[in-house]
Amino acid sequence: MRILIAALVPVILAACSGAPGDAGSSDSAAQPASAGAAADTSRITVEGVSFPAAMAEAPPEIVEAYVFAAKHPEVLKHMPCYCGCHEGPDPHGSNYDCFVDAIDGSSLVPRVDPDPMGFT
Repeated sequence: MRILIAALVPVILAACSGAPGDAGSSDSAAQPASAGAAADTSRITVEGVSFPAAMAEAPPEIVEAYVFAAKHPEVLKHMPCYCGCHEGPDPHGSNYDCFVDAIDGSSLVPRVDPDPMGFT
């Protein structure tokens, strides 16, 4: 378990670094669902995780971190929130809450909204 956490920490730190990505990079694994739709309503799905279409422009490391977070709640739910959101009106109980916005009940697709953390 310690090895898994040690491997996860760099991915999470990369996701939360706030470093500007290479906007011209074509390495992203995601493609927009609809180029003409507004970014706030368009969604893309990467490896079974629903993202805002703007994540198609994110560095692959960021997308990878969010996919990992959505698919491995058992790891992130044991990590305390460090983003500062635990102090607001909708406090986070764990690091999982920092990454995953909701689970779509009809299809059980994790829905992430990285905008609050400044990634889109």
